[in-house]
Amino acid sequence: MYVDVILPFRLGPLTYKIDGPITGDIVGCIVLVPFQKRLHYGLVVSATSECPDNTDIKDIHSIGPVFCDKGFISLIYWIAEYYVSYPGMALKCCPFDEAVTLIKRADKRLLKEEAQDVPILGCSDINESEPVDLKGLPPEQIREIVTKLSEDRYRALLVHCASSDSEATLVTYIAKHLAQHKRGIIILVPEIMHIKYLQHTLSPFLGPRLGVFHSQLRVPQRLKFIDHVLSGKIDVVIGTRSAILTPLRSLSLIIVLCEHSWSYKAEESLRYNARDIAVMRGYRGNCPVLLTSISPSLESVFNGRYKRYDYYSLQGNKRCRIRPVLHTFKAQLRSALSAEVLKEAREIMQRGGTFLFVSQKGGYSLLYCTDCGTVARCIGCGSSLLFFEDSKSLVCNHCGQSDSVKLSCGNCKGFNLTPLGGGLERVRAEVEQSLGYKTIIIDNPTGHSGSSWLSLVAKKGTVFRLQKGVFDGVAVVDFDYLLQRADFRATERVFQDIIKIASLLKEKGLLLIQTKDTRSNLIRSLKAYDFKAFYDHELAQRSAAGYPPFMRLARLELFTKGSLPEDTLKALTSTDMAVEIMGPIGLRQTKKGYKMGYRYIIKSLNKRDLVLFFREMERRLRSIKGIKMSIDVDPLDT
Repeated sequence: MYVDVILPFRLGPLTYKIDGPITGDIVGCIVLVPFQKRLHYGLVVSATSECPDNTDIKDIHSIGPVFCDKGFISLIYWIAEYYVSYPGMALKCCPFDEAVTLIKRADKRLLKEEAQDVPILGCSDINESEPVDLKGLPPEQIREIVTKLSEDRYRALLVHCASSDSEATLVTYIAKHLAQHKRGIIILVPEIMHIKYLQHTLSPFLGPRLGVFHSQLRVPQRLKFIDHVLSGKIDVVIGTRSAILTPLRSLSLIIVLCEHSWSYKAEESLRYNARDIAVMRGYRGNCPVLLTSISPSLESVFNGRYKRYDYYSLQGNKRCRIRPVLHTFKAQLRSALSAEVLKEAREIMQRGGTFLFVSQKGGYSLLYCTDCGTVARCIGCGSSLLFFEDSKSLVCNHCGQSDSVKLSCGNCKGFNLTPLGGGLERVRAEVEQSLGYKTIIIDNPTGHSGSSWLSLVAKKGTVFRLQKGVFDGVAVVDFDYLLQRADFRATERVFQDIIKIASLLKEKGLLLIQTKDTRSNLIRSLKAYDFKAFYDHELAQRSAAGYPPFMRLARLELFTKGSLPEDTLKALTSTDMAVEIMGPIGLRQTKKGYKMGYRYIIKSLNKRDLVLFFREMERRLRSIKGIKMSIDVDPLDT
């Protein structure tokens, strides 16, 4: 018998042979094979009795236990193709190393046991006649959602929730009901802090069937988790991004909490998006997928409008007020905080309330020229530069370029440069001086992995938790700066962050947004919680500019050990394929061992042209030494 094996390296499948009879199906088993004068563990992905043309075929050293089924193998191949990588790198993203470690351990008894059928009735039964606290969620819509998710076929549901609390209530309610008669449930969450609530709520009901998986687990905990998954003891998984690649023996439901979160996007190696893999895994495994969010991503809303997803809106009327506050660039020269913001904060504090100021890192936000009215921008990508007062430096948070502050304006050569905007330290100083309260700092109140905001909390006392109903008032100081990033998702990202911050306020709380334009489309949509108007406007803008979800997008980065001539760069990226190439942009921050970096943005109407273009790039680079290529398909920023 001949088998194809993938190893967790930058490789495709390799062919090996097995001498002697084999009982049962070997596909999906872990095997030990020779490769480059050493023995390595790999995964069998196919088997055949026909002898391939290659006569120099090595023998498999030993055969281990089953790691996954054929459906999971097909998912590995899809991930490799979609993200323009290798099956071996897709396997490396899975908990394959943990399974191999278990084999290497002396005690392999649990791993070699046959899959145990854990009775569904082993969990606590739910009495359907007893009233369930749905915290204001509409019962009829919830029943319809549960009915659709109970079906043993693929369908994707997008549920727009009113708050993080209602989102968590919906997920736990569905998980409890469907776990009674379904095996194989994966619940994805964007951050580890979300796991604690769901685990606390579901553990008494699911007992040993429930397992958690995330990056902060210690090695023994990871090994025990994978051991119980492979033996069938765990069939309900709560975890962060990597949990979507858990090799459950059967899969009947996938839930993605906060589907809009940037935390689902891997930042290193194979840069997959766990939300997109969840949808594809449900499609290939013929099981339903539930996506929930308080501010759905534009791509998911687009899919809902085109009936690829079933869309449900569970919006309520109990929300805090959002009010824009006019604070022009000229006014920011005098103070980072407007008089109206300070007045509202003082009144709330005097009533014993809690007020949150949300601002960017650094001493100031922007460097402004009073002669021509422009702000300092990055030469490479066009983003506005962040000014750090302590080091007197300008840094681009987008492409990483940095430079010292010049004496004159790069636009008009004038010498009247002044710091503009808020910035954490400036806001903190003004708050403590104007209000007379000491402040404490919170990092990233939105839970957004892409957000660099820091927060100042002025309160009598310092103990609190970031949860719904914590704050009486919030002021977003650097709103305009966030929109100046050279990123087509900047507006969507700010909208999602503001909605998340609003969820931290009490129902009668007040959210103030300092801006130079109180009548913009974004401000109007936020003020009225008009999600439809916001999505309509953004989709129209994306369509006109040719950005996702109307075009396929990928980011290409080339790292070299020396500078490349312009003609060489053009020759590398020249193509007759139906792709649009934007760039290059020079990168100051490069990979270790490389001196230069170049970034390109590649657009195409279809995935196939993107894949063919990158495969051609790989072929060209094989003949050139000292160049490394990095590919990010569906990047969250450009």
